[in-house]
Parts: sequence; C-alpha cells; structure tokens
Amino acid sequence: MVLGAGSGIGRAVVAAYLAAGAKVLAFDISAEKCAGLEADFPQVRTITGDATDENDIQKLADLCEDQGWVGVDAMVSCVGLFDFYQGIEDIPPKNLSGGFDQIMRVNVLSNLLAAQVFLPLLRKARGTMIFTSSSSGFFPGRGGILYLTSKFAIRGSIAALAHELAPDIRVNGVAPGGVTGTDLRGAASLGLEDMRVPTGDGRDADLKNLTPLELAMTTDEIAQSYVFLASDGARGMTGTFLHPDGGMGIRG
Repeated sequence: MVLGAGSGIGRAVVAAYLAAGAKVLAFDISAEKCAGLEADFPQVRTITGDATDENDIQKLADLCEDQGWVGVDAMVSCVGLFDFYQGIEDIPPKNLSGGFDQIMRVNVLSNLLAAQVFLPLLRKARGTMIFTSSSSGFFPGRGGILYLTSKFAIRGSIAALAHELAPDIRVNGVAPGGVTGTDLRGAASLGLEDMRVPTGDGRDADLKNLTPLELAMTTDEIAQSYVFLASDGARGMTGTFLHPDGGMGIRG
C-alpha cells in the first residue's frame, strides 16, 4: 500500500516492490499520475484521493479488501509538501497560520490518518508502517521553518506509534537527503504552488557538493530502503530510521 505513489520516491517504491514480487495498491492526489502508473504497471490498482481526507483513505482500504487481501504487509506514505527554505522572517504574518495548517496536515496528519485506517489490515498481517521523513527531520538548513517542524513531528509520531503498536506492527521511517528525480512541490498557502524541487545536472552537482560520499541519490536508490524495511531482514527494527543521504549526517 503506497500513498503519494504517483511520482518521485513514491513511484520508485511502487516499482521496487513490484520487482520484489509484491502486490501493490497505489494512492495519489493526481488522477493523471494514477493513470500513468496503471499504464506503466498494469498489475497495479490505483485510487485518486486526498491523503488528508479520511474518507479517501478508507476507499483505499476498502479496495484492498475488495481485492481479497487478508491483510497488508506494508503501508508506505510518501506524501509531502515543501516550503522552499522560508524562514520565520520570510513568511508574511498573514500566511503563517495557513502555511502551518497545510504543511502539518499534508506532512503529518496524512500519516496518522493512514495509520489509523490501515491498522486492522496491518494487524492481521503483523505488517509494517513506513513513513517518509528527511534529513530535515534531523538537521536544520535543508528546509524552512515549517518543513523542518513537520519532519521533526514525523520523528515523534514514529516513536509514539512504534511504542504503542508493538509487538504486532513495526513502524519505521526513511530519511533521505537531497534526491534527484523527485516531484516535491510547494505549499499553496505560502504562495509556492507553482514551485517544485529542480532537476537536472545543476541539481546533481549541488547534491554531490553537500554529501561526504559526493552522491546525488536517485529515487530508485532511495526506494531500496523501503524494500528492506518491509522485509524479514528488518524484523528486529521499529521506531528507527534509515538514512540514505550520502553521509549528510556526518557533517550535521
């Protein structure tokens, strides 16, 4: 079960799970992206919806049961919005409350809604939840005030869920650094709806300069962390993170 599956890391996770032999249901807010997924991966069923709407998430859970699945082995969320490095002094006072509400709803509430809705199906399979954090959830400088706040909140929610749901369900996170091939977009409440993280050779060069390993990580490479966390090889891991960030954490 992959939310935010239409592009970027989410789409790469769908492809990686299929390559590992999994059956996948996918969810995205864009009908166009869902159609593209089904065209490229005919074995994948998709639902278009808003990850902050409980009714839309429930439709995905209902589709899972309609497919005859007894349970869900892995529920992954790759849903997110960016603030393009806006600091507290950069945000007009009239936009702060709306920006906070939108980014926290999309980046944090969506995870909690999915956790709650899929809990019965995950419990049947003794499955795992995997949420997408960021190096921004550990170090400042890789996003603005609202984005960092939301990513630190994801750390707390993973710890709380892992503690609450053990031993039945494992809950972990993936915290990438900068990624090539992502389609991360800005929050409309901050006037950033037309912005998206750039791609291309310039982006690759910038990322290589940021990391000790001098790597520009691709979405396909990041997706392998989600495959591992869903596997039996990670059965002893809960409440923790994988950091495919090129060693960014060494520099802090």
